[in-house]
Formats: sequence, structure tokens, C-alpha cells
Amino acid sequence: DTLHNFSAYAMERHNPDAAYHNWHHGVSCMHTTFLLLSLGGADAYLTDDHIFALLFAALVHDIDHAGHNNDFEVKTATDRAAKYGNDSVLENHSITITYGEILTREGCDIFSGMKADGREEEWKVLLDMTKEYVLWTDPARHGELLKTLAKKHEEATTAASSEEEEKEATASTRCTRASLWSRDDLESRSLLCRMIIHAADISNPVHSDFSVVRDWCSRISTEFALQAKKESEAGLPVTPFMDGLDDEYRVSKQQIGFYQWMAIPFFTMVAKCLPGAAEVESHCTRNKKRYEDIVARIDSVRKSDELKEEKDKKTRSYVGKKGDDNSTHRST
Repeated sequence: DTLHNFSAYAMERHNPDAAYHNWHHGVSCMHTTFLLLSLGGADAYLTDDHIFALLFAALVHDIDHAGHNNDFEVKTATDRAAKYGNDSVLENHSITITYGEILTREGCDIFSGMKADGREEEWKVLLDMTKEYVLWTDPARHGELLKTLAKKHEEATTAASSEEEEKEATASTRCTRASLWSRDDLESRSLLCRMIIHAADISNPVHSDFSVVRDWCSRISTEFALQAKKESEAGLPVTPFMDGLDDEYRVSKQQIGFYQWMAIPFFTMVAKCLPGAAEVESHCTRNKKRYEDIVARIDSVRKSDELKEEKDKKTRSYVGKKGDDNSTHRST
């Protein structure tokens, strides 16, 4: 009953007017987290506490989202931005609502059993871990996380190669995978959780069904367009990648850039660090190709229309010239 009450109120406290950052995104993020833990094999390197905090964080990370990004909060000097010192504004706000409003609501405290059993220290640790993971969904931390993962993977690969350079490549690969994560190392567990929740948060490009990919794309594009409109109305510089998303061609071009500079590099690293989830990279690459095909198709149609228009223009010019020649001949 408590879990039901909590979930129902968490759903209610998501922004129903946000096209993308709503309850459906929270559930999707939690589901993808579960897939990376189970099918991806990440659960083998995590304790139950980390797994619980990770799933919990995935569900609540965008509660009461404003439908625009942190940069907009800062540029417009909102009360929330001031409250959190311009740092991960929306993520901190989601934690505040979750901890201060939802969990304190009558019949919604899913941690009440732990408190009753005298496990308050464990409860506090879970809340701290959950907050940490929610904060790592801030896109501003993407570069730092990718750099840290790349360094860890390189160190593990180098160590494995040094120890096993006489062995076959498959044996070396097994060693690399085994040495990358450690269930006994807190920092290892924390980094793995950061990777998983960020991957889940931006997982739209790795769906196997392109119609689902395009639906999420349409949703985020709608939010981007609304933010661009708000920025323009406020006399602020419009965020470049949010501007002009009013047709399939421009949206597809924007997505290609997102895939190229953010999604593919990150999911390529996820595949390296978590081989059980390697298909996320192939799905991401394939979906980028689908957007490239859309752009190529529209370019082809436009080129064909331009050639036709040029041909029609030449025809009209030729007919007009012939008409003038005939008129001159009759006059003579």
C-alpha cells in the first residue's frame, strides 16, 4: 500500500504539461536502468543498497520538472536558481520535492520499515546515494563522466594487457572486463551507478524500434521549441540547437548532431565498460543512420524540385523569347 501511495503521488508530482520530462520519462528511465542492471549484467558489481538507490533515483530524477533546462533557470534568475546557487537547479529541486513533500506525505514513506527496524543510518545512506545519482543526470556533467569512464577503461585495459600479454586476445578481454568493476570498491560502485543513470536518462537513441525513438525525439523537440520561444520573448539569446525545430528536416539534422557529439561517444563507452549492454551502441549507430537517411531523402526531393523549377524557368524564358520573335516577324 505504501509503495502504491508513493508511486501514485510521484506520478502526480511530475509535470503533466511537459511533453518530454514527465512521468513517462521517469518510468522509462527506471526501466532502462533495470535493463542495464539485469540484461546488461551491472547488478553483479553492485550491492543491494546501490541497486535500490539507483532504481529509486531513476524514477524521481525529474519530478516537477519545469519543461526547460537549467541554463534557462539561470539566465532568467529564477527563485530556484538562487536557492541552489545556479548548480544543477532542476535536479536539486526534484530531490527537494521527493524528500520534503512526497516521502513526508501520509502513507507515502517507503523507508518507514527501515526506520521502524532501527536502520536509520542505512536509510540516510540510501538518501545520500539517491541524491548523488539524481545530480549526475545533469547534462552539464556529461563531459566529466565520459572522461572519467574513458580513463578507467584505459587503465583496466592497460593493466590486463600487461598481465596477460602472452595469452590469447579472448583471455585478455575477459581479464579487462573482470578488472574494470569491483563490487568491493565503493568508488567503483558509485561510478558504475553514475554511468547507468546517465545512460538511462539519455537512452532514447538506443531503442530498437525507431518509431519509439522518433516519438521521444518529437517530445524533446517540442520542449526545445517552447524554450526557444520563451527565450525570444524574454529578449535572451536563443539556444542555437533549440531554434528552428519546426520541420522534420531541421529536427533530423539536430538529432544527427546530438548522436554524433553526445549519444554515440557515450554509448560506445557504455558498451566497452559493460559488454552485456553492447547492443546499445549498435542501436544508437543504426538510429543515427535512420536520421541521416531522412535528411538525404529530403535533400534529394529539394534538389529535384530545384532542378524542375530551373527547367521550368528556362522553358518559360524560351517560350517568351519565341513569342517575342514571332511578334517581331508579324510586325515586319
